[in-house]
Amino acid sequence: MTPEHQLWIEMLVPPEWDRVELVRTVTDGLVRTVGPAAAADVAERLAIVAGELMENAVKYGKAGEAVAFQLRREGSAIVLSVTSVDDPLTGSSARLKARVDWLATFESALDAYHATIERLDSDAAVVDGAGLGLARILFEGECRLSCDLHQDGRVSMEATREWPTGELRAA
Repeated sequence: MTPEHQLWIEMLVPPEWDRVELVRTVTDGLVRTVGPAAAADVAERLAIVAGELMENAVKYGKAGEAVAFQLRREGSAIVLSVTSVDDPLTGSSARLKARVDWLATFESALDAYHATIERLDSDAAVVDGAGLGLARILFEGECRLSCDLHQDGRVSMEATREWPTGELRAA
């Protein structure tokens, strides 16, 4: 096993709200196993990120379709990804992609977070959601965020965080 593949977990998760907490717990526990004791803060932040990704998948994905959750190491980064099936009746995936692209236009995660908070007072937030969970991924989770819309109707969200202190241990 090569060092960049020492951490990898994949789960198919039923799209149920109580399963979001399960994914948070698994993420927190697994991330704690690959870093020094000081990694507790990173583990907690990545658990928040996992929860936000799962909440979006459950809320906006097609009812009854399992969500694919993945946590993996890529070099010095931890990557969390969620893939769900879009609900074509809601058109939510296009709005999600637009929100992620909008957040990427800001110079910093803090700027994106502040702009999102300001949107909470606007009518646009009522129509298509303010994207507060996405902004939390950037700011609180200290992650880069991407969204891919696939031809087959799947939607993939990926959050990547560089490990902040030293080397990751083998899992």
